[in-house]
Amino acid sequence: LALPQPLDVVGTIGVPLLLIHGDTDRIVPVANAYALQLHAPQARLRIYVGIGHAVVSMRAQVPQRLLDDLRAHFAVLPE
Repeated sequence: LALPQPLDVVGTIGVPLLLIHGDTDRIVPVANAYALQLHAPQARLRIYVGIGHAVVSMRAQVPQRLLDDLRAHFAVLPE
C-alpha cells in the first residue's frame, strides 16, 4: 500500500490552509514549505526567521507572531 505524497495531495485540500515553517529547520528544509505552496496556491505561507523544526520553539521564541498568524487564519475559515 503506497501512501499519498504531500505534494500530490496538498492542492486538493478544500479548506484554507496555513503553512508555517522555520527557516533554520534542519529536519525538513524550508524549500519543502515553498514546494507545498506551489502545489497549493490557496495556501498562506508564513516563514519564521531564526526558527527551527518544532512549533514549540516557535511558541517560545515568537509567541505573538504565531498567535497573530493563527488568529488571522482561523478568522477567515468558513463556518
